[in-house]
Amino acid sequence: MEQTLHLYKNNNVWLFDEKDKNIFSEPFVEGSSELITEIQRKARLSGDSLSITFSNEPFPEAHQELLWQASREGGTWNQYYSKEFDMSGWLCPVLLVYFERAPRTLYVRVAKY
Repeated sequence: MEQTLHLYKNNNVWLFDEKDKNIFSEPFVEGSSELITEIQRKARLSGDSLSITFSNEPFPEAHQELLWQASREGGTWNQYYSKEFDMSGWLCPVLLVYFERAPRTLYVRVAKY
């Protein structure tokens, strides 16, 4: 199932809020912000805000396929890798708010917000 977050950048770190899930100023850390910025560049988007749509199943217009690499802290932190950029980033336990367990593949699309 596709889900969309609206991201904003503060001090070179991408963050998001999702009031319905009681999530506020949640940062993308440990390489994830840098990976999002590369996906943004590939999509030829600029600025400090964007929408990111993600799913554990392929969907039309996905810009990137991220492959699960590793987990830590009991599987609550999960690392994903982009072959295209040869980059990886960690996703924090908030990932498990959206999925029962970390997907083996994440498909991602970015758009102007």
